Amino acid sequence: IWHLHADVRAVSLPLLSPLLRAYLGYGVRTGQLDAKVGLKVVGQRVSGQAHFTLRQLDLASAGKRVLVGAEMSAETAIEILRDRNDDIEIDIPISGDIRHPDFNFQDAINQALANALQKAALGYIAQALQPYGALVTVADLAWSTGKKLLVVRLEPLRFPAGAHTLPASAWQGYLGQLAKLMHEKKHLRLMLCGKATKADAKALAQGDGKVDEQRLRALATARAQWARALLHDHFALDGARMFLCQPELLEDGAPRLEMILK
Repeated sequence: IWHLHADVRAVSLPLLSPLLRAYLGYGVRTGQLDAKVGLKVVGQRVSGQAHFTLRQLDLASAGKRVLVGAEMSAETAIEILRDRNDDIEIDIPISGDIRHPDFNFQDAINQALANALQKAALGYIAQALQPYGALVTVADLAWSTGKKLLVVRLEPLRFPAGAHTLPASAWQGYLGQLAKLMHEKKHLRLMLCGKATKADAKALAQGDGKVDEQRLRALATARAQWARALLHDHFALDGARMFLCQPELLEDGAPRLEMILK
């Protein structure tokens, strides 16, 4: 059994910029790193824990973003985790098999860092939105260009069939906490994506009997516009940080408004 320990302070992060650029797709303009690493090697297995403190980290895009072991971009995760002093504290589990021909301690730490950033960021959002954060997940959005954007999908607002508004009791707590999170994390942007379903078509048909795709899309759009207006008027959220998606018609599921952070 081997025990390895390292404790470093005030490492200039620009010195590590080539490493971060290779693994996360970003260089570093400025920042400092404190790190405490403890590793144990038993036979051919290595395991341990690292605690990183990142101070005043300022990333610089290196063009193509490379995500190692993470579905969320490193930039988004880092911005979510910044505290009021502009610092980041993160614990990272490390493990691997040193018999593997591709094993490298540096690779193991970087892959663990990418995974830990995503997990910690999702945990932060879920905690900030409690008790509404149970369904916070990572999702990818496919665009017509074939590119994918990896984002954070929040719990949706569900509507009665045919309706585009909700009573205050159904939205005040949730949207209030979401607005508070966005006021604290100024870089976040919110996508509001209205969905209409067969249940909407049935409800509208029982009204005046006139239902077509255009009317259903208008209903889905109205849900997104309503939520955008609420967030702006009741919680002073800047309209420039909220974006409406193309309305979508679905076969199944509840009529709803999906909300996505990016």
